[in-house]
Parts: sequence; structure tokens; C-alpha cells
Amino acid sequence: MIESLTAVDLVRERGGARRRARAAWCWFDFANSPFPTLAITAFGAPYFASVLAGGDRESGLGAASAWGISMAAAMLLAAVTSPVVGAALDRGLSKRKTLAVYVWVCVAATTGLGFVQPGQLGWAMGLYILATFALEGAYVCYNAYLPELAVTKIGPTHGDSANGDFGGTDSGSQGSKADNDVGRLSGRAWALGYAGGLLALGLCFPLLPQDYNAAGAVAASRIYWVVAAWYGIFSLPALIWLPEPDPQRPGATTARSMGHRQSFFGLMRDAFGHLGHTLGTVRSLPVLALFLAAFFLYSDAIATVIEFIGVFTKEVLAFGPSDNVVLFLILNVVAIPGTLMFGVLTDRLGGVPTLRITLVLWTVVAVAGAFVQGRAMFWGVAMLAATVIGAAQATSRAVMAQLAPEGRTGEFMGLLAFSGKASAVLGPVLYGVMADSFSTGEDHSLGHRLAMGLLGLLFVVAWMVLGRLQRLQANP
Repeated sequence: MIESLTAVDLVRERGGARRRARAAWCWFDFANSPFPTLAITAFGAPYFASVLAGGDRESGLGAASAWGISMAAAMLLAAVTSPVVGAALDRGLSKRKTLAVYVWVCVAATTGLGFVQPGQLGWAMGLYILATFALEGAYVCYNAYLPELAVTKIGPTHGDSANGDFGGTDSGSQGSKADNDVGRLSGRAWALGYAGGLLALGLCFPLLPQDYNAAGAVAASRIYWVVAAWYGIFSLPALIWLPEPDPQRPGATTARSMGHRQSFFGLMRDAFGHLGHTLGTVRSLPVLALFLAAFFLYSDAIATVIEFIGVFTKEVLAFGPSDNVVLFLILNVVAIPGTLMFGVLTDRLGGVPTLRITLVLWTVVAVAGAFVQGRAMFWGVAMLAATVIGAAQATSRAVMAQLAPEGRTGEFMGLLAFSGKASAVLGPVLYGVMADSFSTGEDHSLGHRLAMGLLGLLFVVAWMVLGRLQRLQANP
């Protein structure tokens, strides 16, 4: 087995140091997962709707619309900045230091959410936008490490990797990096993230209110402090042990590799100017363009499900706080083996076929969710969703790690983030507006059902786009 050349360059010490770097990378998923699990999904969304937005009488925004706008604004900021930051990482901006900035901004904003009082909608929206933006920005730095830490069985040659064989066929392309553990490594980290979310849910269970509309519900705001502390503490291994790239490695485009240093603003200026070249690369590689288009669609739908599932269960099934905690405890337990299984499938079948399988299952989840009748049926749908909830996302970053040309991983991970976050601006707003528009009196269930059905359509279209990608690979 020949190790990836970039991994050798990045981690010069043998054995223990390389394992430590890979473990620290996986551990970062464990650190950040309580934010989407608790601060957004299981606790944050219903708390925002019932407590933080519940006392607002001036803005005129419905709770669902305010939540959707907050999530959309955060994703818009992430979409605009991610390609530039990703390109700057490849040109010499420190991955680890940039990751640290994003982490501590998210920690500070999440801590601030614990001090927001009921009805202070402006503060709640602003801090949620900042915290969520910083969380999403950190993923660009984090994901850029994936191909550098993965181990390959064959020496990679990246000359035309984006048109290589990433769909599972055995073309023998010299550009293929499919014979590596990138799928397993990505899936392993995502599964560890679900374990982190599971443990954090258990830890915060005593802090949850029995009724979000009760006078004492504001005491549950301490959950934000737990999430902030968890993220800060468990991110430390990554912030200490993840290596910085060797500027002399093959494919390096950093200023340091050319023998001089650039200021932060100089790096960002050069990275921004390089975006035109990035877009030109995408236009010249139809496989990559189709993948980004599909990712735009299905990541929008998945992100919207995650952000609104806590509100959906409250409005459609009358779930209380304890019900939602039980739901997300079970989802995290089921998601761990599901993500590991799809990580193995990614390495065996190829990323694109694995993604298409997950999208079929996601379509079933969305359609069944729109027509769900009673809790018994919902639990079956939830189990299926748990099986694939991390699979599409973990597989997506593995596919991009394979598609990215050598020395431009950060740039293309930033482009992946741009595609996902730009789409996520649309989904939450549409869901929130539809949910509010079709609500009748005290019955809000119809709007949420229609919004969930709309998400199913996005999964179908994404599945069709990936089918076109596979046909293009089969007949280049």
C-alpha cells in the first residue's frame, strides 16, 4: 500500500503522528455536532419559535419566517465567503488558524444566545446568523484536509481528475483516486459526529423544559452554554494536531512555496482574483459541473429538513420537548451505523451511485413525511431518514475530495460549500413562507406538510442530474 503523497508531505512523522492527525480530524465532527443537533434542530428551532420570537410584537415576522430568514442569511454569508477562503487556503492562508477563528466566533455567538431574553428577536436572529455562519465556514477548512489525510492504494495523478472514474465503473483512469479510504474516513468522522450529538443530547436532557410556552422555559437557554463549551473544548485536538501543509509539496500554489510571504489581505485579494479561473475549470469539466448542480439541489433539501424538523414535529405531531429529545437520541443512534455503511459503499460502488441510492431513500422520507398520520407512522419514516441523514453529506465531501485537482482542495471545497450554502438560502425561506402562508388559525400542519412535499421534488431532480452525470462518465 502506497500512502498518499500529500499525506506524507503534510505529516512527516511516521505512525503515531499521522494517526493522531487523522483522529483529530475525525474528532472535530464530534466537537461541532451538538450545534446542529441541539442549537438548531432538537432544541434551538422550537425554542426560537416559542420563546425568543414568541414575545415579538414589532417586527411583524412569523416565527417560522424569522427562523427561515436567519438560517438563509447565515448560509448566504457562508456561500459568498467560502470560495474565496478556500482559494486562500490553497495559496498560503493557514488552515488551522482560520479554522480556529471560525470555531471561536461560533463559540462566542452561541454563548451570547444564552443571554437573549424572550421577545428579543433582533438579537436572537443576529447571533444565530453569526454562529451558524461561523460553523459553516469552519467546514471549508476542515473538509480541505480530507484528501491530504486519506490513504490511497495507488499513487494519485490528478491531471484530469474531475473527468476520472468516480461513478463506480472500472475505467482504469489515471486520474482516478477511487482506490483509497476517503469514503471510510469521511463516514467514520460523520459517525463520530452523531455520537457527539447523542452524548450532548443526553447531557442536556435535564435542562429541557416540559413546555416551551411555560414561563420557566427561558431557563433552558443554558443549553446554549453547554453547546458552546462542548465545541470549544473538543475542537482543541484539531486546533493543536492538524498539520499545516508543506509549501514545497507538489501542486502547492502558496506564496510561501514561491519564497515570500503575503499579508492576509494580499492572500484574500489573490484568492478573489483566482475565482474566475476556478469557474473556468468548472465549465471545462462537465462532470464537476453536474455534481455541483445536483449538490445544490439535494443539500438544500437536506439542510431544510434538519433546520425545520423540530418545528415540523411540534406543529404536525404535537411533539413536546421530551419527545423531540427522544426522537433525536434515536436518530443519532441509527445514523451512526448508517453513515459507516454508506462510507464503505462509497469506496466500493463509487460516490455517485451511492449518492443516488441515498436520494431515492430521501425522496421516500419527504413524501411519507408530507402524508404522515400519527406517531407510529412517523417513527418508521424517522428511522429511514436517520439511516441516510449523514450518508449524502459524508459521501458528497468524499466525492469532491476525489474530484479536486491536486493543490486546489481548499478552493474546490470552498466551491462545494458555495453550492450547498447558496442553495440553503432558498430552502429555509421557501419552507418558512409556505408553512406560514398555509397555516389556518391554530392549525399549522397543512403548511408544513406542503413544504415537506416540496423538498421531495428537489431530491427527485437531483437524482436525475446525477443520472446524467453517470451517463456522461460512461460515454465521455
